[in-house]
Amino acid sequence: YASAGAEAAKILIEKSGMLSKRSHCVILGASNIFGKPFASLILRDIQGVTVLPTLFEGLDKLTTMADVLIVDVASPKFLVSIITLSSASINGGTFVLIFFSNNNS
Repeated sequence: YASAGAEAAKILIEKSGMLSKRSHCVILGASNIFGKPFASLILRDIQGVTVLPTLFEGLDKLTTMADVLIVDVASPKFLVSIITLSSASINGGTFVLIFFSNNNS
């Protein structure tokens, strides 16, 4: 089972042309709704997938090797720090997709 969000993200990345067998995808934060289902979908098509918790130390080093960076967060403050990280340590050709879920209904 994969959520509609995970399936839509995969289609979006495929249509961008960023997906190849040699691509490496880094997924930062892996919820059961988006991150983990996306990882299982994308692993069928590419060589490497790295799934990291949001509090992982050394994110800047791992994001520099990503061809595709997926950010699965539920905190607006964390989102701001990821945008700062993105501008500082992500390669120019990296596809970045941010999935933000708001659990405060």
